Amino acid sequence: MNIELVSLQLPASLYEKLQTIAITENTDIVGAIASQRGLL
Repeated sequence: MNIELVSLQLPASLYEKLQTIAITENTDIVGAIASQRGLL
């Protein structure tokens, strides 16, 4: 886990959801956040 991600202070439930999305889409947490916001 990188330091930038830790500094975001994500709630555990949100982090777990993003982690699941990241695994499903074969990307990382940042990619999952971007895809959920429609940026990719």
